[in-house]
Amino acid sequence: EVNFVNDFYISVYNITTGKLIHRYQSPINHYFFSPVWLDNEHLISIILENEGKMLARINPAKETMDIIPRKDQGEIKHLRIDSDTLYYISGHSGKDEFYRATLNGDTCERIGEARFGFAYPAQNRSNGEWMLSDYTSNGYRIIGIDPRKSTTKPLSQVEPGTYKLADELAKQEESTIN
Repeated sequence: EVNFVNDFYISVYNITTGKLIHRYQSPINHYFFSPVWLDNEHLISIILENEGKMLARINPAKETMDIIPRKDQGEIKHLRIDSDTLYYISGHSGKDEFYRATLNGDTCERIGEARFGFAYPAQNRSNGEWMLSDYTSNGYRIIGIDPRKSTTKPLSQVEPGTYKLADELAKQEESTIN
């Protein structure tokens, strides 16, 4: 939720009565993207920091927020929660790949490396496998990734994507545009 002076909030309403239950604003007025409920008290949201987009666990009732982990991950989307693990798509490497992070922030790793990019993860609850849309040179195909069997790589070891042309064009700008 946003007001007329650009204060950003996570607002929780009673769905039956329509009454506001909680309204949370982070200490530095983060913009919140795609919040999803973790349990009856906490939610996970993508937030925008000065260093880039990050993941945050928020308790609106207690007005607390933890960033998990504190590292720019590029474009983050498609948040999915399974038990104590958050699964999501991140563009950290320059292409959309499949990641997971423990909700206590101890571990964040890539569990699926894409040739061109992944999208729309959905879990097959009968076998724990994650189904994803995999972009190929012939269009999309559905693939399965079993997180118990996949080759993982810690986020800290995944090289961030570089955009040489964009960097060169930015150097040619005479001034910063606000």
